[in-house]
Amino acid sequence: MTESAARYALYFAPPANNAWWTLLCQWLGYDACTGKDQPFPRLDAITDADQRAITEHPRHYGAHATLKAPFRLATRHTEQELLQAVDAFSAQQAVFTLSALKVEYLKNFVALVPSRADARINRIADECTMQFDQFRAPPNDAEMARRLREPLDQLALELLATWGYPHVLQRYRFHMSLTGSLSAYPPHVVEDVMRAARDHFSSLADVAVPFDAICVFRQRKSDERFRLIHRGAMIS
Repeated sequence: MTESAARYALYFAPPANNAWWTLLCQWLGYDACTGKDQPFPRLDAITDADQRAITEHPRHYGAHATLKAPFRLATRHTEQELLQAVDAFSAQQAVFTLSALKVEYLKNFVALVPSRADARINRIADECTMQFDQFRAPPNDAEMARRLREPLDQLALELLATWGYPHVLQRYRFHMSLTGSLSAYPPHVVEDVMRAARDHFSSLADVAVPFDAICVFRQRKSDERFRLIHRGAMIS
């Protein structure tokens, strides 16, 4: 593997021994810690085939919430330097607890979001976006074309030009994607997916989530899924 062929991302992910991680991996059919497929849960509202189809996109990335979107390393930096920088940054951040997550429909996909807003999340995401930008190689033509497929207003275009991703800073919203776009599905299917997701995560309705690390995920090649390769421990 050459580092220029790989992509890295800074994500939030629950600890591997946490119930939220277990249920997220089951929902997506993939565990980014082990790199192995997981059997889908039995859901009354949707079929296994539908579950596989609607989770194809988020399964590629693994269970996560984005702090800094996927990027290729700048040639002047190495993977080890990135991991060391993540550890140094994480060691300056205090562990905190997210309120229990809830299932919500965001624009055209289903996701988990905190039941209460928490300014600490956005602060960490903003700092990850800015402080780690030195490690990001400029997007190539194919990457830029992919970003421009979605309609972007002037602010989003400026954020994309500056930070390589349009959904940052003023446009950031913490979420853990449960599906890809459902815009092509009729409303009753979206309702079924929402019901299935709420049923699947219902046992954790009052369970808080520890925000205890900045996670580094890596994709070796474009046709491979992202794997969780490092957890930068925050201070307790």
